[in-house]
Amino acid sequence: MATEWEQVNQEVLDMAERLIERHHEHLQQARIGFLFRSEAPSSNGKATLGKAEKVNSKWTPLLQEELDFVIWLAADYWFDVLDPRQKRALLDHELCHCIGRPYEWKIRPHDVEEFAEVVQRHGMWSSDLKRFDQAVNQMLLPIGDGTNGRVTAIGGPGVKEARGFAEDLVALSKRDGATMEITSAKTGKGVRIDADGVTRVGREIPFDAGELDNE
Repeated sequence: MATEWEQVNQEVLDMAERLIERHHEHLQQARIGFLFRSEAPSSNGKATLGKAEKVNSKWTPLLQEELDFVIWLAADYWFDVLDPRQKRALLDHELCHCIGRPYEWKIRPHDVEEFAEVVQRHGMWSSDLKRFDQAVNQMLLPIGDGTNGRVTAIGGPGVKEARGFAEDLVALSKRDGATMEITSAKTGKGVRIDADGVTRVGREIPFDAGELDNE
């Protein structure tokens, strides 16, 4: 079956706009196009759920507007496999590949390249792994100051303002009358999410979480 490419839906654009505002302030001036790929390609038995690419001569003839980056997402996984947390993590992951500034944009490689069995046998032995371990155990993430950039579905409309992830969780708690607690096994610190907000040690905080291996 031939690979098909389609315009992403508003859900993708809203998530991307929110992530850029919170965690990728350097991309507020970047022009990023998103599109769906019909199926995730597979290599050595591992599916690639998305990929960020700097716009080059391969992409330019296919675009109807000037862009700095193109990010494609595997539609089969996006709609049928991933939950909301994993979707945010996937988008965040691909946005982390996009770095630079206007006219000097480039693709950033992964911070960590290692085998699972090496970590199992020797622990976080390198400085890169130690830094990664610290990031995994960091519960609170910084928020950017506003947004001036844009993300777009290729050939589609722009983005609309979206509520923060913390607000989504609070709304869910209000709807279901539930209380959620997330605690770090290493530090013992955590957050509580209920109808009154997101709290840690009695104060309201912004919160986001996500983890997913991908290209």
